Amino acid sequence: MATPTEILDQLYRHGVQFRAEGNRLIAKSKSPLTDDTRELIRQNKPAILYELSRTSAHDATARGGDAQDRQMPASHRRVWAMLMTNPAKQYVFDVLDPDSDPVRVTVAVRGIGTCDLLIARSRWDPGKFMQLISAPATVRN
Repeated sequence: MATPTEILDQLYRHGVQFRAEGNRLIAKSKSPLTDDTRELIRQNKPAILYELSRTSAHDATARGGDAQDRQMPASHRRVWAMLMTNPAKQYVFDVLDPDSDPVRVTVAVRGIGTCDLLIARSRWDPGKFMQLISAPATVRN
C-alpha cells in the first residue's frame, strides 16, 4: 500500500493539485480527472487531508506550484512519509548507510521541514543522536 506522500506524488506528476478547506478536499487539474484517479482520491481522502494539514515547509499544498519541492531528494521524501504515517511523532530520522563516512542522517521535524546532517562515522552514535534531538531546545545568544 502506498503512503500518502507517494499517492500525492503520483497525482502531482499527473498534474493534480490539492488544497484543503476544513474537511473538504479540493482537487484541481488542467485535464479532466479519470474515474480511476477520482477513486484513488476518494479512497485516500483522509490521508491526503491529514498530510495537507500537518506539513509545513515541504507541505503538499506547495508541491503543485513549487519546483523545488517536487525535486525533494528521495531521502527527504522517505523521512517525510515516515513522519506522516506516525501522527504522534514530532520528528523522525533515517540513516541509509551507517557504514559510510561521513554518515548521512536525514531528519524530518513536524511543522518545520527536513535536512541532512553529515556526521563523521567515528563520532556517529544513534543513541546519543536520539537523546540530542529529543532533548528540550535551548536558545543561546
